[in-house]
Amino acid sequence: MAILAVLAAFPSVTSADSAQADLLSIFGNANMDDKINEADATYVHGIIVGKNTVTKLADANYDGKIDALDVERINEIIKGDE
Repeated sequence: MAILAVLAAFPSVTSADSAQADLLSIFGNANMDDKINEADATYVHGIIVGKNTVTKLADANYDGKIDALDVERINEIIKGDE
């Protein structure tokens, strides 16, 4: 019975943590600030020209490379044209 009480106390914490992890893992969130916006497109451009560090979410179109197509994809996401 005590085990059930302990388990019942934690699902909301675990669920919230899982939801936050999912939010953080959206391709296109290049600067990893939990939002996809113009700052991400700018960040990817910085990666392309060698000014910014590559992040795991910068490959917005998930083709294995970071290039102008990722900037285009981020802009499509921002506009809602995805």
